Amino acid sequence: MAKKLEMPTIAVIGAGAVGSYYGAKLVQAGYPVSFYSRQAKAKGVKKLQIRSIDGDFSVKANFYDSTQLMPPSDIVVVSLKALAQIDYVSLLRPVLKDDSDIVLLQNGILGEETLHELFPGKPVHGALAFTCIERIRPGLIEHSDYGLIKMAPLEKKYIARTRRIASYLQEAGIDVKVETNLRQVRWEKLLWNIPYNCLSVVLRADTREIMADPEAVKLVQDIMQEVVRVAVRDGVKLSSKNVEEMLEKTKKMKPYRTSMLLDYLKGREIELEAILGIPVKLAGKLKVAVPKMEMLLQLLRYLDKNRERYLTG
Repeated sequence: MAKKLEMPTIAVIGAGAVGSYYGAKLVQAGYPVSFYSRQAKAKGVKKLQIRSIDGDFSVKANFYDSTQLMPPSDIVVVSLKALAQIDYVSLLRPVLKDDSDIVLLQNGILGEETLHELFPGKPVHGALAFTCIERIRPGLIEHSDYGLIKMAPLEKKYIARTRRIASYLQEAGIDVKVETNLRQVRWEKLLWNIPYNCLSVVLRADTREIMADPEAVKLVQDIMQEVVRVAVRDGVKLSSKNVEEMLEKTKKMKPYRTSMLLDYLKGREIELEAILGIPVKLAGKLKVAVPKMEMLLQLLRYLDKNRERYLTG
């Protein structure tokens, strides 16, 4: 019988769809997990119910509405929406120990660099969820497809710690792949996130509806090629082969409403700058022309500013 790993304490900061699902898997495996979610705490949620293609389950969950009330933890998983106004110092400082690891399970790019500047000396790891998960309501999560997490350290000297964290996730039944190049993993996720998240809002369409329309597919493909050109100039290995593989996987995917579309339809702020604004800015610095990404950014900024009009009109 395999030796059971030691049990680190884990804090999940942001119990949305992704944080709740993976946190619940860790609780199910016996790990001590505390969750920060003001909404879940306000609604008196005491457990997480998961409806999953891999099997339904529910677990008791400890929710807090302030990180100052949470126990300091060995691993701090940040799974908040990637929004500019988040005060990471106030949120994370109360739950960090001297030797804590920070895992950023979040969309976008350059987030780990920000945390490294705010918490110098702390090991920072990036984690990208390649999955289809939706929070139906606080405490109820629906997992409809995939589930892989790719992880990499911001600083390669911490790769052994990344592998150790991955081993805890794997023991909880989570599919995890450890990489050494964080920038590569971030661009791989953006290759999907930029076209599908952003177009889903502009077109008001799920993935199947987008993939059923040849004009929409051509637009996705063109945007992906722009992403590839920026990534390559940024020193990352992406190519047209990655574009074709991503298109094929999305064709086979169950119909999925992206997180950005769900946020927009519910009147919540969207992760526009993290997913598209920063990559467009990087493209400018790297002198790569991205006309379709720039137009998409302009359209979404307009729609975001006028969301009340479009959601009620």
